[in-house]
Amino acid sequence: MMVNEVYKRRDMKKYKIKRIKYTLLALTLSILIFSTAFICNLCQTACGADFSEERGPATTTENKDNGNDEDGKTKKSAPKIILKVYEGPAYSPADDVCYFRVQATVTGNPRPSFKWSKDDSNAAFGRFKAQVNLTRSSPAYTLEATATNSEGTANEIIELSWGCNGPDEREEAVPISVNIPLFIGVNHIGYTVHCPDPAIGAREVGGGNVFVGDAPPAEGCLTGAPVWGTITFILENPPFAGKTIHDAGIEFKLKEKWGDTSIFSNLLIMAYDGIDWQNLQAVPEERNGNFIVNSPVFIDFVKSKISPDGFGLEMRLKFDPYITNNDDFWDGWEYGHSDIVFTIRYFD
Repeated sequence: MMVNEVYKRRDMKKYKIKRIKYTLLALTLSILIFSTAFICNLCQTACGADFSEERGPATTTENKDNGNDEDGKTKKSAPKIILKVYEGPAYSPADDVCYFRVQATVTGNPRPSFKWSKDDSNAAFGRFKAQVNLTRSSPAYTLEATATNSEGTANEIIELSWGCNGPDEREEAVPISVNIPLFIGVNHIGYTVHCPDPAIGAREVGGGNVFVGDAPPAEGCLTGAPVWGTITFILENPPFAGKTIHDAGIEFKLKEKWGDTSIFSNLLIMAYDGIDWQNLQAVPEERNGNFIVNSPVFIDFVKSKISPDGFGLEMRLKFDPYITNNDDFWDGWEYGHSDIVFTIRYFD
């Protein structure tokens, strides 16, 4: 009995110790939870934290215009455009131009399509930024931006004008002029007769003068045929390669007028860019065969053809639209090689 009593008392002592430990553990946890809740509540109140987005939007009876239709879709709107110059006028001495860079802010729903009337950067700065190069011969430009969606079209313009002085010495400098004679080679073609009959086709006449107009029926071609003049300029090691081009032009002095040229309207001056023929300038028949080709398009084309290795132009003259009186005479303008003078002017 005494042994049992000893074991009994020892078990009771262990039980009391365990109960005290569990009680202390529960009390510690309760204090810890209460302290944490108190600190979090205090932090939220003192710092003004807002977790409304995490809990979800608050319920309200206030009606607000949130830009949505009743069906929850975004409202449609017509385009709007705001234009501003963000750079320029700035002078570029490499090509003697004064340029502006313009930015467009475009709004509207659905997202509008957008385009510029001119962008000399070729979208290098993104589709909502455009660069406009002004030259001394074309010192002003009206830049237009257009945005369109299903709700309408918006147009906005900005007037740009030369605002660059450039280097002082450039204002006083006199450009250097170079005359380039017409190249006359073994394979040079003076003009080409284009018979409308595909069985006859084109007939090239080489070595002679340059002629443009129409030809009478001949050599199997039963109707009058258009005649296109051909001009070739070639210059090796051009002195103006790498220079700033001021301008360029080709002067045509009529050698002889053939037949009735009143049947023609515009004379097109074209040049071959390596892929296709590009229109450079139109000359009215009223000029009577004497004129100068010096359009901005022509000058830009000349600049694109200049390289240290050489300079060359392959050009074509043709009346458009072509009309023939189907008589037995040649009608048109004839030029001798010395009657065609190409002049280019540049700054050294």
